[in-house]
Amino acid sequence: MNVSGTVADHRVQASGVLRLPGSAGGSFSLSGLQVGVRGPYLTAQASGSVEALRGQITLRAQQFGSGDAALILPEQTLPLNASLTPLRATVGGLTYADGRWSGDAALSYLVRTRGGGIQTARGGQVRLVGSGRTLSAVPTGALSGRVALLPEIGGTLSAETALLSPLLPEQLRGLQGGRLTADLGRNGAHLRSEGVRLNGAALGLKARVDWAGGFAPDALRVGGVLTHARSRLPFTLAGGDLRVTGGVLGAQTLQAFGIGDAQVPEDALLRGDLFLPDALGDQPGDSLQATGLLTSGRSRAPFQLRGRRLQLSDALVDVRDIRPFTQADLPDSGTFRGDLTVPDIFNFDAGAVQARGVLATDHSRAPLTLRGGTLQLQGAVVDVRDIRPFVDFDLPDTGTFQGNLTVRRLAEFDLANVQARGTLLTGETRLPLQLAGRALTVTGGTLNLADLAPFIDLPASGVLRGDLFYRTSPRPAWKRRGPTCWPI
Repeated sequence: MNVSGTVADHRVQASGVLRLPGSAGGSFSLSGLQVGVRGPYLTAQASGSVEALRGQITLRAQQFGSGDAALILPEQTLPLNASLTPLRATVGGLTYADGRWSGDAALSYLVRTRGGGIQTARGGQVRLVGSGRTLSAVPTGALSGRVALLPEIGGTLSAETALLSPLLPEQLRGLQGGRLTADLGRNGAHLRSEGVRLNGAALGLKARVDWAGGFAPDALRVGGVLTHARSRLPFTLAGGDLRVTGGVLGAQTLQAFGIGDAQVPEDALLRGDLFLPDALGDQPGDSLQATGLLTSGRSRAPFQLRGRRLQLSDALVDVRDIRPFTQADLPDSGTFRGDLTVPDIFNFDAGAVQARGVLATDHSRAPLTLRGGTLQLQGAVVDVRDIRPFVDFDLPDTGTFQGNLTVRRLAEFDLANVQARGTLLTGETRLPLQLAGRALTVTGGTLNLADLAPFIDLPASGVLRGDLFYRTSPRPAWKRRGPTCWPI
């Protein structure tokens, strides 16, 4: 007798000697049985009788998952003992008979993760354990826990965070210690982290993953809370879209993500909501939306982020809170209150920043607008002590300018780009002036010559009243009209 067929994509062939009962009676008998199975998942060979088949089964190498994360079962061979009457099969030490499982069998496995030029691979063993109608997997090594496979999936599976490191963004690859544990069910899992630290602070995750709709990225639903230091981020991921509602992001977490080379103030807090459509897409940042409030020290800034465009509305920014973000010289104190727009936060260009508000220090007050790299002050009162850090030429020890000021190409300060109209006051000096293109014009001014001592070596002192014109290039030129009064 020869029998062949296909079961679940596997080719099955069997042969043997069948003896029929004779005319005097008797029973059927089957001997010299040879069974072979070959397919994509396994091959098997066994021989013997209906009551006792012996041979071996070879599990072909399998990979579950592709790309950056995969569970790999290498090819491995186990002894096979089976019986057709009664129906019973034993693979390794795992037995199935009469609808019930008993014993156990061990298989080797390998978990591989990779990403960002990093690859991690760790192996172990998984014992398939039978107990009544339940078949369970008990892994050791890279994975640990106990998961029921039949009659339905359920149990606990745990992995070291080091195994997950290549899958994480570069800023999170500094995770230290701990494990990620999943409590599995038929349609989903509960995730939790234990003993994980990032930049010296505990990193906690509690989440629910729902795969009832399938395992495609747009079918998975995830909801939970991520905590780190002072940060708490309630999030949901559904249909590929990520939402954070009522999130709090602290300085230590911001620093962990490496915000440039700047040191984030220790007390900085960002509170608000975030929406990221197609979070798993190629360029999620282009569609990012966020609203909230940024606070640090004495500063507070309501913000709105749409794609790459950041807007601060009615912000109060203290100069002492922005020192960590810039190498530029700044006044000892001061505040800006108003609106600020950065068109592209991912490709920052100082010349594209827009601002409107009031800049104030202990000595100065300047309503300002900034657009296209041009700064304009209208009706400003500017104290010389506040502008000294920004210029590379000598200035009087004291004095104020009252009026309007325009500075083009602010990032590349040059006196030729400055225009001003107003009054300069210091001591006995009062100079109604106009500055344009390195040319200074004073009309009806009063100048105490002592105020020129830091700039010009004068043989005498006195007061100059009248008009003055001064140009720094191509060569200095002085014109004076009006009386000069010299004290005796």
